[in-house]
Amino acid sequence: MDLTKGIKIQLVRYASPVIRPPTVPVQVTFPGDRNMAMRIITGPEAQQNSAAWFAWRSGGIGASEAPQIMGTSKFRSSYELFRLRLGIGPPPPANPFVDRIRARGHQLEPVARAAYERHTGSTVTPIIAESDSIPIIRASLDGFDPFQQIPVEIKCPGETAHGLALKGIVPPEYIDQVQHQIFVAEARFAHYYSFDGSNGVLLKVPRNQKRIDQILKAELDFWDRLQTGKWSTDEWEAAAAAWQQANRVLQEATAREEAARSALLSQMPPGRKRHQSDGVSVLLSARKGKVDWRALLRAHGVTLTESQIDAYRNPSVESVIVRDQLGAPLSIPALPAVKNPHTVPPTAHSGQPASQPTTQDLKRDFIF
Repeated sequence: MDLTKGIKIQLVRYASPVIRPPTVPVQVTFPGDRNMAMRIITGPEAQQNSAAWFAWRSGGIGASEAPQIMGTSKFRSSYELFRLRLGIGPPPPANPFVDRIRARGHQLEPVARAAYERHTGSTVTPIIAESDSIPIIRASLDGFDPFQQIPVEIKCPGETAHGLALKGIVPPEYIDQVQHQIFVAEARFAHYYSFDGSNGVLLKVPRNQKRIDQILKAELDFWDRLQTGKWSTDEWEAAAAAWQQANRVLQEATAREEAARSALLSQMPPGRKRHQSDGVSVLLSARKGKVDWRALLRAHGVTLTESQIDAYRNPSVESVIVRDQLGAPLSIPALPAVKNPHTVPPTAHSGQPASQPTTQDLKRDFIF
């Protein structure tokens, strides 16, 4: 079916009520099909990362939050997102790795969008929009082609995620984000464009209505929790599941760091105690062992009582030990393998494996 035939696009401005930012309803009619609509946000809210945009974004659920709510995000659980949005507890610590990826993505996005336009011969515009049927479901699209009704998601990811795209696979942590965007845009498919700074690969992502239904159900449930300010009747269960997810990521990262460290040490120049190159420095040093003072004193005929020792003891310090009693043993692949991208962490509200999106092998839908 040629979607470009018989398309009628109608842009209508209307006086926006106080509770809603200015929007432009975009209606696209397909022959023999139902009307499709989304609302494109205009005015100050359309300026991404502005105060007005953040205020608009806080009034709904964005596409980038879909993986977190569905339990497919590598970086945050739904419960952590819940606490973050309500300002409960201290803000999460900075993640330099994620921050670098995000900064790189912002820097390269205009270049990547231009590369996408050269790739497809189409002109796309970044927009922010909300679903006409469920206005709290919102999205900031990196690009949108109104004539073909195609939302475009642009990623400038790391080597692993880009490598998956080169194989025709959308990284699992982005599938729910793209399906969320497809729903907002009422599109039949979206374009996922992965750009490494020089070259890009374009994948066509078909609409998965079954997954969209699951996403919407979870997002509306999440929104209800935000409105009540209460995650569940058992906050311990939610907090425990969030900790299990974070702890597993930490263990895997620790194991990989140790393996990478061993590989790095094996490359040290013979006889060298210090070496630095490519932004990494290594210093080999020896440290004297601890002295068993009690044994030393006994060996010299000095005996002290506990009260005498306590007189010189520093103030006590409380410690906390948290153990995962249900976690399965980790199986860390040897370098240079990477974490299985299809592994989905447990959801924060139940502690059970998240409903995993079908991995879409899109080799047949490569667009060259």
